[in-house]
Amino acid sequence: MKEKSTIREMLQNKEIFVPAYQRAYSWDTPQKGSDKRTQVDVFIKDIEAYITSETSIPYYFGHFLFEKLDDEKFGVVDGQQRLTTIVLFLSALYHELRNRRELTEVELRNYRIIKDGTRYGFSTVADDNCLMRDYAINRNITHLAELETLSQKRIVCAFDYFANYLAACDEPKLTRLLDTVLKSACTTHVVHDEAEAVQMFIFQNDRGKRPSRLEVVKAHLMYHILLNNTPDDARSMLDDIQQRFGKIYACLSRLEPYVDENNLLQYAFRLHRNTLEWVDVDVVMAKELSQGKQESNDFVKHFVLLLQECAQSLVVFFVNDQRELPDVHSLVVLGAKSDLLPFILKSYKCNVSKDSLCRLCRMLERITLRDKLIGKRAVLASRLADVYRDFDGNIAPFEQRIEKLCTADSAGWWWAYWNDNEFKSAIMGGIDRTIAKFILWKYEIHLMKQGSAGYQPMRYSDIVNPELEHIAPQTRPDSPDCGYCEYDDEFCREYLDCLGNYLLLSKSHNCSASNNSLSYKLKGYTQLKQQLEVVEMVGNSNMWDKEKILKRKHKIIDFMMGEF
Repeated sequence: MKEKSTIREMLQNKEIFVPAYQRAYSWDTPQKGSDKRTQVDVFIKDIEAYITSETSIPYYFGHFLFEKLDDEKFGVVDGQQRLTTIVLFLSALYHELRNRRELTEVELRNYRIIKDGTRYGFSTVADDNCLMRDYAINRNITHLAELETLSQKRIVCAFDYFANYLAACDEPKLTRLLDTVLKSACTTHVVHDEAEAVQMFIFQNDRGKRPSRLEVVKAHLMYHILLNNTPDDARSMLDDIQQRFGKIYACLSRLEPYVDENNLLQYAFRLHRNTLEWVDVDVVMAKELSQGKQESNDFVKHFVLLLQECAQSLVVFFVNDQRELPDVHSLVVLGAKSDLLPFILKSYKCNVSKDSLCRLCRMLERITLRDKLIGKRAVLASRLADVYRDFDGNIAPFEQRIEKLCTADSAGWWWAYWNDNEFKSAIMGGIDRTIAKFILWKYEIHLMKQGSAGYQPMRYSDIVNPELEHIAPQTRPDSPDCGYCEYDDEFCREYLDCLGNYLLLSKSHNCSASNNSLSYKLKGYTQLKQQLEVVEMVGNSNMWDKEKILKRKHKIIDFMMGEF
């Protein structure tokens, strides 16, 4: 492989693959309606700017680092995101040309860098490779019901983005784009040893081109295995690591709204160290890998398995159990504190019953809500560290500790930050809008179950795009008979933005309510129990004033003090 070449020369007559220690495809595509620039968007715009310029200098795609296996097979150490994107772009470009006409002899010859008979010029990570070939190169499948990993979604999104862009180009522009990419300049460097390649990958990414910490940890683990084992033993262990990471990434794809790679890594190390405290991953891993050969090999096997178990447990929690268990759903809606999620992971590891899991979630919800509302700088995890350390699946000690935190006398300052007095004081004041929506959702469930046996609790998602409505609007209508009291300084300061004046509505309902009169709003308050409660409180007075807001506020606070 020449040090200076073109993309066509670099790919020609070679099989380039993404090694096991590399991260999967991570470039994002612009989201519909978003102005945020992404790597795929920049890729297109840079080439667009080049082909409209007057320069005769070839377009430059940067430097690529390879590990050489033989004269034709190379693993890409640095530059695989760019290279994957180039292959996706070229595949979409060739398909668009084929849709319009037959390829010329030169175009057919150049296409062989992508595919030549049954031979492919580029392979991405093992878990995504079949999808990339079927969807982007061969077009055997064009509609996908479900994708296993986030990287697979990104591959499909990038190809579709390129396909839509190219469909809007005329034929001269298509051929110009093809010629620009194939003749674009690049530089390469080749190493000849897998351990050296992994080390260079780690070095490159620690010098500013950072993937997630999880990817770097994976590379460190593989590098250790390569250095400290025979080739046969190393290959067996590396295959196991790769298979387990495939399952981990599949889980992370399903966890995308809740947990990212770095959080998962931190959770696994906390379980490994049996601590709620933040773990310095680099320090702990260096210590574990500095042990003897057998001990360090055992650590690698144990830790990768632990990572997989954590990822799978989080899928069960956030996906399966959240769907089935109202207590889990409620904690997820509130937003479980990341410092306390290891309790959940330990409970799965201890194989607790569904009843015990729900008890645990209720306690976590109770203390998490207090922590979010009160907002003290005291660290909650430090008050629970010993309970976590000794946690073996028995929920009782955890319940006792939470009860202590919630009822401690103010004189016991270490425990009293989250006590009932602090909690009530926080509810009485201004409340973050997201937390206010959560409180009103819980209040709605409370109203629904009054006098109803065997009711099914409302899920938060049952309210379409939930928003907070100000019953007395933020701007008082000019009409004297609008139904709202005067907006004096006291009202604006203490009554306008409080729980008593907030109502939970769907977004479309909130938009229609707007700044209308009270009588107009009351006609629409027909969906939720709390809306009907407001109608009942207004009665024949057709007035929403300080007295009614305060009365409703105290009703909600009484509920909260009893529930949490």
